[in-house]
Formats: sequence, structure tokens, C-alpha cells
Amino acid sequence: MPMHRAAVVLMLMASAAGAHAVRIVGEQAPKEAAVRAASPAGSSASNADDSAVLREGEITALSADGSRVQIQGTWLKVLAGKTKFYRRGSPVNAQQLQKGAKVKYTLGAGAVDQATLGVVYVP
Repeated sequence: MPMHRAAVVLMLMASAAGAHAVRIVGEQAPKEAAVRAASPAGSSASNADDSAVLREGEITALSADGSRVQIQGTWLKVLAGKTKFYRRGSPVNAQQLQKGAKVKYTLGAGAVDQATLGVVYVP
């Protein structure tokens, strides 16, 4: 009899190791914002430096003084001497930007507010 109990215990332990999450039928999955809000503050994902990520968007507005560019509805700062503009691999000046242009861009490295342009590729 003890051998039978040991086999049952081992079988239960093996089946418990492979347990998966279960979703209750009839309940909707949580919204993305709820899942994101549930992550702990200071997690590595929220502190990751994604300044090198190449983004793509359309210029929707330009400030009169050229200090800010609105891409896809988000205002981004242009820092004189730090934000670089390129067209076909050659440097160009910020006056080459036009409303409606589709651009590829990065954020400034180490930008705390994540609202400063780093490099902009003008079409």
C-alpha cells in the first residue's frame, strides 16, 4: 500500500508542475490600460531607454520658431545642435521639415521626458 501512495503523490506533483492559467468563460480579458497599470512602479520595462528605437510618423504641425514639431499629435522638442536632420544620408537643416511629411525619427538619448527628438530622417 505505501508504494501505491508514493506513486499517487508523485503523479500529483508532476501534474501540478504543468498547471496553466485558466480564463473564466463569459468574462472579458482585462483592458490593456488595466494590465499596464498593474505593473509595479519602477519596473525595468518602464525604465528602459528606448531612445534608439526608430519610429515613423507624419508631421502634423510645426511651431513658428522651429523649436517643436508635432508628429502624430505629439509635440516633440527640437534642440539646436543636438537634434540631427538627414535626407538620403546627408545632413539638412530643420527648415526642410514640412507639414504632412512622413518622417522616421528617434528620441534624444537619455531624454528624461521622452519628448526630445534625437535624429530625424526627412523624405
